[in-house]
Amino acid sequence: FAVVFPFAAFLALISNLIESRVLAFRMCRVVRRPVPRGQEGIGAWITVMRLLTYLSCITAVALLIFQLKPLRQQDNKTKMF
Repeated sequence: FAVVFPFAAFLALISNLIESRVLAFRMCRVVRRPVPRGQEGIGAWITVMRLLTYLSCITAVALLIFQLKPLRQQDNKTKMF
């Protein structure tokens, strides 16, 4: 839009500055922090964390197998087995 309306960049900057100040005021003065409540365990998130752990291990090994220099010259069938 700079070719059609060069003033738009300046207006966007001013808008973002005003928005950041308004959000900062709201976080500091208007919205209060919720009262912490104790929980037993982390619920369903443990399943998600386990899944991410397994996927990250598989991904790390796959990156090593397919990108390591000595193994790069071999074909994919040999790398899999």
